[in-house]
Amino acid sequence: MRDFFHKLYCATYRLPDWMTRIKLAGLTRRIIKYIANPYVRHAFEGQEKLSQAQSDVVISLTSFPKRIATLWIVIECLLRQTVRPRKIVLWLSKDQFDSIDELPARLLAQRERGLDIRLVDGDIRSHKKYYYAFKEFADSPVLLVDDDIIYDSHMVEDLVRNFSKDKVHCSYSYLIKRNSKGEPMPYSDWTPIYTTHPTDKDLFFGSGGGTLLVPSMLKAESTDIETALRLCPSADDVWLNAIVRLSGLEVVKVREESCLPVIIKDNQKLASSNQGCNRNDVQINAVNEYFKDKTGQTVF
Repeated sequence: MRDFFHKLYCATYRLPDWMTRIKLAGLTRRIIKYIANPYVRHAFEGQEKLSQAQSDVVISLTSFPKRIATLWIVIECLLRQTVRPRKIVLWLSKDQFDSIDELPARLLAQRERGLDIRLVDGDIRSHKKYYYAFKEFADSPVLLVDDDIIYDSHMVEDLVRNFSKDKVHCSYSYLIKRNSKGEPMPYSDWTPIYTTHPTDKDLFFGSGGGTLLVPSMLKAESTDIETALRLCPSADDVWLNAIVRLSGLEVVKVREESCLPVIIKDNQKLASSNQGCNRNDVQINAVNEYFKDKTGQTVF
């Protein structure tokens, strides 16, 4: 049923325009979200049926105190895959969590089934999602995910199928819109892509929706965290897309995907904050200017 709700939720983004205009599509999504969440929680109380198929994929994610109580739901989604990951690594900041032992019991219990929890010094915010994994698992396929999404059971399988290390396979993306001069238009004008999409120079992946890549295929700048934090303090997606483009890797959207969210009271969504304050545009421009000065060309 988790996959059923996921497909149903994704389908609401392909409803006729008139349903969007009268806000019926949005209402339908809210109804699905509020029905799916308690059902998924209840379903996860049951015994897990482990898939026999396993991949070399290392799943990497981060979280913060506001979401830690519901994070076990996301981890269950990642453990209960048709093709299992080799490892799931959760990176948490010591500035926010004093000890692993103080984490929720449900989360700690998942360590027996493949969850690896790491406390790290300092807090590089959402960049924790990729930074440490890129350094430790450089030659492995690393799958980046978020901490507030109900993932369907086929995500890993879909991403590893026909995966090539010289490409980035993603689940969620936008298509960059450009003006008559070929410059990126404001981020809010970009087109979200809800179907599969072949390689396109203007595909911009949302890493947390499920993005699979091999870190060693990226330029060394991928782990230049000082520059990343200076240019993109709250937009790891902008930095990662810039590095992928700089590295000359193709991006392919291989799934029909939108993100069925976990219900979190007073949830703090970085994406909403970035878009609402035009911070994505500021950070995209900063990255463009930086690499233009450094390499003579813009990345977006």
